[in-house]
Amino acid sequence: MTVVTQEQRTDVIYDPSACNRCGMCVEVCPFNVWELPERGAAMMARPEDCTNCTACAKNCLGDAISVTNFGCGCIWNQIARMLSRTKDSDVGAGSEDEACATDSGCDNTSSGCCG
Repeated sequence: MTVVTQEQRTDVIYDPSACNRCGMCVEVCPFNVWELPERGAAMMARPEDCTNCTACAKNCLGDAISVTNFGCGCIWNQIARMLSRTKDSDVGAGSEDEACATDSGCDNTSSGCCG
């Protein structure tokens, strides 16, 4: 697997100097991308898992995060996760769909992220 660094993500713009350590990015991210260390600003710990759902940007109280390319990030993440599952996987049905619910940052309320 190729690991993507935060610096390589040109679609997620993050200004750590604007971070007020509210932790909303960590709390609302459906894919556990963000971490809040004991000291300093939040960090994109797992940028390769980011689906561009915009939940972090919409909920950042410091306006430190913006997403410039969003829309179908969730569907690509779902496909990748489904392809990596084993026959004995214990992942519950619908878990990715639940993560893509409107309260997680997607704009399409009728049928998940990509409609």
